[in-house]
Amino acid sequence: MLGHHQPFCCLSRISSTPYSCQVMCFHRITKFPARLGHRSPWDNQFFAFSANNHGPQITTVIWRNDFLSQANNGALIRVPTEVQADTECSVVPAPIMLGPYGNNDAGTTETIRTRRAMIVPPMYIRLFLSTPLSPIDAYRRFRAASLANGHAADLLPLSIWLRAAITRAAAQGAVQQPSTIQDAGPHPPLADEALHRFTWSALTSDLPGVDPGTQVNTGLTAVAGNLGTLVHEQSLSRMEAANARAASAAPKTVASFFRTRLDKLMLSVESSVQTTSLPCIKT
Repeated sequence: MLGHHQPFCCLSRISSTPYSCQVMCFHRITKFPARLGHRSPWDNQFFAFSANNHGPQITTVIWRNDFLSQANNGALIRVPTEVQADTECSVVPAPIMLGPYGNNDAGTTETIRTRRAMIVPPMYIRLFLSTPLSPIDAYRRFRAASLANGHAADLLPLSIWLRAAITRAAAQGAVQQPSTIQDAGPHPPLADEALHRFTWSALTSDLPGVDPGTQVNTGLTAVAGNLGTLVHEQSLSRMEAANARAASAAPKTVASFFRTRLDKLMLSVESSVQTTSLPCIKT
């Protein structure tokens, strides 16, 4: 069933008001697999799609395991029979909720067990997918479609769940209670700091060039390399200048400027025996 387009209905609370709840459709429950080398906050967690897509987008929600657990901790829930629910829902104006019912209503009610989320046959997903519905509207749509198609008996589990959705729980003193199966419902994962950190690390591990830190480090490395080159060139320039000054300050001998041929000529002219005795050249 996981990973397929199997829809479920949940009665989700939308505000703190007791009867502010809607029947919402969720489908394609999928487990997020743990990946080697990339631990994430979603590993081994279940997700689902919420309702229909709007353009190219669809909402992803966290699917809790207890949605498929029995409501009311497995205790019996008193709901109206299909005949009684049809009668009460047909009045104008339509009621917001039905009940609560007690043991004195045994003739028009029955006791049932159901789950927090109920599977919806694919043929009937269109009834709940397009938009969230009030419990009464959801029950009306379902009953009209199931009776028209002759599937009322086959869809008894969904009928029981919807009758539980439209029934108030037993009142606690003067305070009316919402349906026993009402729940906070699935919610989208929050875009918190841990989520942003994980998505960014996953992106930069595959594409390190998009990381501004990597780009800054690369630029600093290039600048440092260029500065090293300039320092080396300046050191060579200073060494060359020192060598030039030393060469300029040294005596200008005939041997250092003109080598041996001119030495021999000047020796014959000066009648000297050694080149060191020849006069220096004035520049």
